[in-house]
Amino acid sequence: MRRAWRVAWRSSALALWTLLCTIQVAFAKVALRPWPEAAWRWRGRWMRRWGLGFRHVLSIDLRVDGEPPPEPFFLVSNHLGYLDIPLFAAVANVVFVAKSEVSGWPLLGTVCRVADTVFVVRASRRDSLRANEALVEHMQAGHSVLLFPEGTTSDGRRIGPFRPPLLQAPARCGRPVYAAVVEYATAEGDPPASEAVCWWGDMPLLPHLKVLLGVSTITARLRFSPRAVQESDRKLLAARLHESALRLAGDREREDEVWQVARGSL
Repeated sequence: MRRAWRVAWRSSALALWTLLCTIQVAFAKVALRPWPEAAWRWRGRWMRRWGLGFRHVLSIDLRVDGEPPPEPFFLVSNHLGYLDIPLFAAVANVVFVAKSEVSGWPLLGTVCRVADTVFVVRASRRDSLRANEALVEHMQAGHSVLLFPEGTTSDGRRIGPFRPPLLQAPARCGRPVYAAVVEYATAEGDPPASEAVCWWGDMPLLPHLKVLLGVSTITARLRFSPRAVQESDRKLLAARLHESALRLAGDREREDEVWQVARGSL
Protein backbone atom coordinates (compact mmCIF):
# COMPACT_ATOMS: atom_id res chain seq x y z
CA MET A 1 0.00 0.00 0.00
CA ARG A 2 2.80 2.41 0.88
CA ARG A 3 4.55 1.79 -2.45
CA ALA A 4 1.30 2.31 -4.40
CA TRP A 5 0.68 5.59 -2.60
CA ARG A 6 4.25 6.66 -3.31
CA VAL A 7 3.82 5.95 -7.02
CA ALA A 8 0.54 7.89 -7.15
CA TRP A 9 1.69 11.08 -5.48
CA ARG A 10 5.10 11.11 -7.13
CA SER A 11 3.63 10.73 -10.61
CA SER A 12 1.16 13.55 -9.94
CA ALA A 13 3.81 15.81 -8.44
CA LEU A 14 6.26 15.26 -11.29
CA ALA A 15 3.58 15.82 -13.91
CA LEU A 16 2.50 19.14 -12.39
CA TRP A 17 6.08 20.26 -11.78
CA THR A 18 7.10 19.39 -15.34
CA LEU A 19 4.13 21.33 -16.70
CA LEU A 20 5.04 24.43 -14.68
CA CYS A 21 8.71 24.30 -15.68
CA THR A 22 7.84 23.68 -19.33
CA ILE A 23 5.65 26.79 -19.33
CA GLN A 24 8.51 28.83 -17.88
CA VAL A 25 11.00 27.52 -20.45
CA ALA A 26 8.52 28.22 -23.25
CA PHE A 27 8.11 31.75 -21.91
CA ALA A 28 11.84 32.30 -22.25
CA LYS A 29 11.77 31.16 -25.89
CA VAL A 30 8.92 33.51 -26.83
CA ALA A 31 9.03 36.58 -24.60
CA LEU A 32 12.83 36.84 -24.40
CA ARG A 33 13.61 36.02 -28.03
CA PRO A 34 15.13 39.49 -28.68
CA TRP A 35 17.53 38.88 -25.76
CA PRO A 36 19.02 35.42 -26.37
CA GLU A 37 21.46 35.54 -23.45
CA ALA A 38 18.66 36.41 -21.03
CA ALA A 39 16.52 33.66 -22.55
CA TRP A 40 19.34 31.15 -22.08
CA ARG A 41 19.78 32.13 -18.42
CA TRP A 42 16.02 31.95 -17.79
CA ARG A 43 15.89 28.54 -19.46
CA GLY A 44 18.81 27.32 -17.35
CA ARG A 45 17.21 28.56 -14.15
CA TRP A 46 14.00 26.65 -14.77
CA MET A 47 15.65 23.52 -16.15
CA ARG A 48 17.74 23.44 -12.99
CA ARG A 49 14.61 23.81 -10.87
CA TRP A 50 12.98 21.04 -12.88
CA GLY A 51 15.90 18.70 -12.14
CA LEU A 52 15.95 19.68 -8.48
CA GLY A 53 12.23 18.92 -8.33
CA PHE A 54 12.94 15.39 -9.53
CA ARG A 55 15.62 15.03 -6.88
CA HIS A 56 13.22 16.15 -4.16
CA VAL A 57 10.20 14.10 -5.26
CA LEU A 58 12.20 10.91 -5.89
CA SER A 59 14.33 11.36 -2.72
CA ILE A 60 17.59 11.34 -4.69
CA ASP A 61 20.77 11.84 -2.71
CA LEU A 62 23.15 13.34 -5.29
CA ARG A 63 26.88 13.07 -4.65
CA VAL A 64 29.16 14.96 -7.02
CA ASP A 65 32.86 14.19 -7.47
CA GLY A 66 34.62 17.10 -9.10
CA GLU A 67 32.77 20.04 -10.63
CA PRO A 68 30.97 20.63 -13.92
CA PRO A 69 33.29 22.25 -16.48
CA PRO A 70 33.27 26.03 -16.89
CA GLU A 71 30.55 27.13 -19.30
CA PRO A 72 30.17 26.90 -22.18
CA PHE A 73 31.32 23.29 -22.38
CA PHE A 74 30.81 20.11 -24.39
CA LEU A 75 30.29 17.13 -22.09
CA VAL A 76 29.91 13.40 -22.74
CA SER A 77 28.66 10.80 -20.28
CA ASN A 78 27.67 7.18 -20.01
CA HIS A 79 23.92 6.65 -20.21
CA LEU A 80 21.89 4.57 -17.76
CA GLY A 81 18.35 5.73 -18.46
CA TYR A 82 15.90 8.60 -18.68
CA LEU A 83 16.63 9.74 -15.11
CA ASP A 84 20.05 10.92 -16.34
CA ILE A 85 18.41 13.92 -18.04
CA PRO A 86 16.81 15.63 -15.00
CA LEU A 87 19.84 14.65 -12.93
CA PHE A 88 22.24 16.54 -15.21
CA ALA A 89 19.72 19.37 -15.60
CA ALA A 90 19.91 19.88 -11.83
CA VAL A 91 23.63 20.67 -11.95
CA ALA A 92 24.26 22.32 -15.34
CA ASN A 93 22.50 24.38 -18.01
CA VAL A 94 22.93 22.18 -21.07
CA VAL A 95 21.39 21.34 -24.41
CA PHE A 96 20.72 17.61 -24.49
CA VAL A 97 21.16 15.27 -27.42
CA ALA A 98 18.60 12.45 -27.41
CA LYS A 99 17.26 9.77 -29.70
CA SER A 100 14.22 10.83 -31.71
CA GLU A 101 11.85 8.51 -29.80
CA VAL A 102 12.26 10.59 -26.62
CA SER A 103 10.32 13.48 -28.20
CA GLY A 104 7.12 11.44 -27.95
CA TRP A 105 7.50 10.37 -24.33
CA PRO A 106 5.17 11.74 -21.63
CA LEU A 107 6.69 14.33 -19.28
CA LEU A 108 10.29 13.99 -20.38
CA GLY A 109 9.58 14.35 -24.08
CA THR A 110 7.52 17.49 -23.54
CA VAL A 111 10.13 19.41 -21.60
CA CYS A 112 12.92 18.19 -23.89
CA ARG A 113 11.10 19.48 -26.98
CA VAL A 114 10.50 22.88 -25.42
CA ALA A 115 14.11 23.05 -24.15
CA ASP A 116 15.53 22.70 -27.68
CA THR A 117 16.91 19.20 -27.25
CA VAL A 118 18.66 18.01 -30.40
CA PHE A 119 16.83 14.84 -31.40
CA VAL A 120 18.56 12.45 -33.76
CA VAL A 121 17.69 9.29 -35.64
CA ARG A 122 20.73 7.27 -34.61
CA ALA A 123 20.67 4.89 -37.58
CA SER A 124 20.50 7.69 -40.15
CA ARG A 125 23.75 9.15 -41.45
CA ARG A 126 21.87 12.07 -42.99
CA ASP A 127 20.19 12.89 -39.70
CA SER A 128 23.53 12.72 -37.90
CA LEU A 129 24.81 15.39 -40.29
CA ARG A 130 21.78 17.56 -39.49
CA ALA A 131 22.26 17.03 -35.75
CA ASN A 132 25.94 17.97 -35.98
CA GLU A 133 25.00 21.24 -37.69
CA ALA A 134 22.51 21.95 -34.89
CA LEU A 135 25.21 21.29 -32.28
CA VAL A 136 27.61 23.65 -34.06
CA GLU A 137 24.93 26.35 -33.93
CA HIS A 138 24.43 25.81 -30.21
CA MET A 139 28.17 25.98 -29.56
CA GLN A 140 28.48 29.17 -31.59
CA ALA A 141 25.65 30.65 -29.51
CA GLY A 142 27.62 29.92 -26.33
CA HIS A 143 25.45 27.02 -25.15
CA SER A 144 26.77 24.00 -23.27
CA VAL A 145 26.00 20.57 -24.73
CA LEU A 146 25.61 17.12 -23.17
CA LEU A 147 25.95 14.03 -25.37
CA PHE A 148 25.53 10.34 -24.48
CA PRO A 149 27.88 8.86 -27.09
CA GLU A 150 27.31 5.19 -26.25
CA GLY A 151 24.19 5.49 -28.40
CA THR A 152 22.24 3.31 -25.97
CA THR A 153 21.64 2.77 -22.26
CA SER A 154 23.06 0.09 -19.98
CA ASP A 155 22.66 -1.49 -16.55
CA GLY A 156 25.71 0.38 -15.27
CA ARG A 157 28.10 -2.56 -15.13
CA ARG A 158 30.26 -1.31 -17.98
CA ILE A 159 30.72 1.72 -20.20
CA GLY A 160 30.26 0.82 -23.84
CA PRO A 161 32.36 2.25 -26.68
CA PHE A 162 31.70 5.86 -27.59
CA ARG A 163 30.33 6.31 -31.09
CA PRO A 164 32.05 9.10 -33.04
CA PRO A 165 29.38 10.48 -35.46
CA LEU A 166 27.95 13.13 -33.13
CA LEU A 167 31.42 14.10 -31.94
CA GLN A 168 32.05 15.60 -35.36
CA ALA A 169 30.72 18.95 -34.13
CA PRO A 170 33.29 19.58 -31.35
CA ALA A 171 36.06 18.00 -33.46
CA ARG A 172 35.28 20.33 -36.33
CA CYS A 173 35.08 23.40 -34.09
CA GLY A 174 38.19 22.52 -32.10
CA ARG A 175 36.14 22.50 -28.90
CA PRO A 176 37.57 20.79 -25.80
CA VAL A 177 35.32 17.97 -24.55
CA TYR A 178 34.96 16.78 -20.97
CA ALA A 179 33.84 13.36 -19.71
CA ALA A 180 31.47 12.47 -16.88
CA VAL A 181 30.22 9.23 -15.36
CA VAL A 182 26.87 8.64 -13.63
CA GLU A 183 26.10 5.82 -11.17
CA TYR A 184 23.01 4.87 -9.17
CA ALA A 185 22.28 2.80 -6.07
CA THR A 186 19.06 1.98 -4.26
CA ALA A 187 18.34 1.24 -0.61
CA GLU A 188 18.05 -2.18 0.96
CA GLY A 189 14.58 -3.55 0.39
CA ASP A 190 14.20 -1.87 -2.99
CA PRO A 191 14.96 -3.50 -6.34
CA PRO A 192 18.59 -2.97 -7.41
CA ALA A 193 19.42 0.15 -9.41
CA SER A 194 20.16 -1.98 -12.48
CA GLU A 195 16.44 -2.86 -12.55
CA ALA A 196 14.69 0.08 -10.88
CA VAL A 197 16.71 3.07 -12.12
CA CYS A 198 18.69 1.99 -15.16
CA TRP A 199 16.42 1.61 -18.18
CA TRP A 200 18.03 -0.57 -20.79
CA GLY A 201 17.57 -3.48 -23.17
CA ASP A 202 13.96 -4.36 -23.91
CA MET A 203 12.48 -2.93 -20.69
CA PRO A 204 9.02 -1.43 -21.43
CA LEU A 205 8.93 2.23 -20.44
CA LEU A 206 5.75 2.61 -18.37
CA PRO A 207 6.18 -0.51 -16.18
CA HIS A 208 9.77 0.55 -15.51
CA LEU A 209 8.65 4.07 -14.62
CA LYS A 210 6.21 2.59 -12.10
CA VAL A 211 9.02 0.63 -10.46
CA LEU A 212 11.23 3.75 -10.35
CA LEU A 213 8.50 5.83 -8.75
CA GLY A 214 8.02 3.16 -6.09
CA VAL A 215 11.58 2.95 -4.73
CA SER A 216 12.12 4.59 -1.36
CA THR A 217 15.37 6.46 -2.05
CA ILE A 218 18.06 6.66 -4.72
CA THR A 219 21.72 7.55 -4.39
CA ALA A 220 23.17 9.09 -7.53
CA ARG A 221 26.83 9.86 -8.08
CA LEU A 222 28.19 12.14 -10.79
CA ARG A 223 31.91 12.12 -11.51
CA PHE A 224 33.38 14.92 -13.63
CA SER A 225 36.80 14.72 -15.24
CA PRO A 226 38.91 17.83 -14.53
CA ARG A 227 40.75 17.50 -17.86
CA ALA A 228 39.33 18.07 -21.32
CA VAL A 229 40.14 16.17 -24.49
CA GLN A 230 40.64 18.00 -27.77
CA GLU A 231 41.08 16.30 -31.15
CA SER A 232 40.27 17.23 -34.73
CA ASP A 233 39.55 13.60 -35.63
CA ARG A 234 36.18 12.45 -34.27
CA LYS A 235 37.20 8.79 -34.00
CA LEU A 236 40.30 9.62 -32.00
CA LEU A 237 38.25 12.03 -29.89
CA ALA A 238 35.71 9.28 -29.15
CA ALA A 239 38.44 6.82 -28.17
CA ARG A 240 40.21 9.27 -25.85
CA LEU A 241 36.95 10.32 -24.20
CA HIS A 242 36.06 6.67 -23.64
CA GLU A 243 39.40 6.18 -21.91
CA SER A 244 38.72 9.23 -19.76
CA ALA A 245 35.31 7.86 -18.75
CA LEU A 246 36.80 4.47 -17.95
CA ARG A 247 39.37 6.13 -15.68
CA LEU A 248 36.58 7.93 -13.84
CA ALA A 249 34.61 4.70 -13.46
CA GLY A 250 37.76 2.88 -12.34
CA ASP A 251 37.62 4.79 -9.06
CA ARG A 252 34.49 2.81 -8.32
CA GLU A 253 36.42 -0.44 -7.98
CA ARG A 254 38.54 1.04 -5.19
CA GLU A 255 35.44 2.38 -3.46
CA ASP A 256 33.13 -0.64 -3.71
CA GLU A 257 33.09 -1.23 0.02
CA VAL A 258 32.31 2.42 0.82
CA TRP A 259 29.62 2.47 -1.87
CA GLN A 260 27.93 -0.66 -0.45
CA VAL A 261 28.00 0.82 3.05
CA ALA A 262 26.37 3.98 1.70
CA ARG A 263 23.72 1.89 -0.05
CA GLY A 264 22.92 -0.03 3.10
CA SER A 265 22.65 3.12 5.23
CA LEU A 266 19.89 4.72 3.15
